[in-house]
Amino acid sequence: FMTHIWLPQGSDIRSTTADVKKIENFILSKSKVTDVTSFVGSGAPRFMLVYSPEKENDSYAFLLVKTEDYKAIPNIRKDIIKYVNDNFPHLTVRIEKIRLGPGGGYPIEVRFSKQCMHCAFPIFSEVMVHEGSSHITFP
Repeated sequence: FMTHIWLPQGSDIRSTTADVKKIENFILSKSKVTDVTSFVGSGAPRFMLVYSPEKENDSYAFLLVKTEDYKAIPNIRKDIIKYVNDNFPHLTVRIEKIRLGPGGGYPIEVRFSKQCMHCAFPIFSEVMVHEGSSHITFP
């Protein structure tokens, strides 16, 4: 599966590397994980058709995680999210399974800029409680 990690924009790549090393070690400590490959500062080279690498960004890291069994992924995903939320509250993390079919992403993605936060907060509040919503952060 793929793990995307973002530090606050403008973070030094050394900070990104330090945080990613800790997260990588945590992931490797999971019994069903066999390998983790990390790319700090950009996405991985394109390794399949439906993957679009993230552009260069010192605040970004991409981890490719290999497991013994795909059935273990949901529990490992929960553990990673809890670990990151408990230990790295400044990070945003997105974990997704590798898809072998048509292009993916999320059905709808929305980004609110700080310039319009006073207008967008009521909408943002509604989105947060929607049952299908995920990966929601408020700057």
